[in-house]
Amino acid sequence: MASKANGKGHGGGKAAAPKKAAKADAPKADRRKNVGISKAAAREFAEEYNRLLDEKETLAGEAMSDVKNLIERASNQTGMPRAIMRQALQDQRQEKKRHAKEKEMEPEERQQLKSVRDALGVFINTPLGQSAAQRDDAGERPSEVDDAG
Repeated sequence: MASKANGKGHGGGKAAAPKKAAKADAPKADRRKNVGISKAAAREFAEEYNRLLDEKETLAGEAMSDVKNLIERASNQTGMPRAIMRQALQDQRQEKKRHAKEKEMEPEERQQLKSVRDALGVFINTPLGQSAAQRDDAGERPSEVDDAG
């Protein structure tokens, strides 16, 4: 009979398994009793959620309108086409973000990134890249002061 008590005897395994499952499910059932939401509360959450998303869309639309107006103003004041102004401003923003990310990197990571960029010719179309290419073509090496910065 001892084998039936521990669930290893003939027929005892099937009877013991449901008891274990019932015990394992008991805490979940208890948690479900404490968790719930009324229809009214669910509706309130849904309404607030939708209101916040609508507000976000409205603010995004207003912000985009402000951006469009700024680009138009910049274009009018500089005589540059809107597309050029937009691209220049986007480039400046991306460069600022890129610089901030690089600042957070370890020196070794920055050097690795520089190596990959150099290999890809990423900066060849920038004034700094053109200057470096001219120095490289002339066989000039950067001074140690340049490497420290």
